[in-house]
Amino acid sequence: MLKFQFPKDMLQWIEAHQGAAAWVQALGAILAIGVALWISRRDTRRRRQAERRRATGLAVLLHTEMVDFRHRLTSAMQATAFPDLKVSLPESLVQHSADLYLLGSAGGALLQMISTLRATNRQIDESQRKYPTTTANIDRILRPGIVDSLRLARDACDEAIAALDKIIETTPFKASKVLRAVLSFIGRAGRGRTS
Repeated sequence: MLKFQFPKDMLQWIEAHQGAAAWVQALGAILAIGVALWISRRDTRRRRQAERRRATGLAVLLHTEMVDFRHRLTSAMQATAFPDLKVSLPESLVQHSADLYLLGSAGGALLQMISTLRATNRQIDESQRKYPTTTANIDRILRPGIVDSLRLARDACDEAIAALDKIIETTPFKASKVLRAVLSFIGRAGRGRTS
């Protein structure tokens, strides 16, 4: 009875057939390339899934902030005192500004809003330094431009809220209905609080 001994007999067979060693080497190289491609694709897929989860979490976090912030922008536009036109950015938005790229168009709208508000606040600060006792004429001259800037910031905020809604609605896990319900409740509670 013939007994096959794996490493010893296999190596002897390969040595006896001169072309077999090259074929084994070629198959090993192809297999190594295939494994490397599979690992690379798996890592890329995992990284993208992690980025989608981060984007969804960030969208949920910022959505309610932006709904409340939109009301603050509207109130500032209707302010009667010149210093009340200045609006500070939400702290969570400032903290996460480096991650806004994850949000795609929502992140772009938020960055636009941030830059508009920073420029507007800088203009208000400079005007207050130049004219410490704001007269009615100066207020009348400066207010329309500042209100227009606040309107642009509010429009960017609206665009961001709509884009954040889309991110949250396309959340691939089943909890998205729960998230929508929580956001809806918080939004209603926030509007009821400010009215």
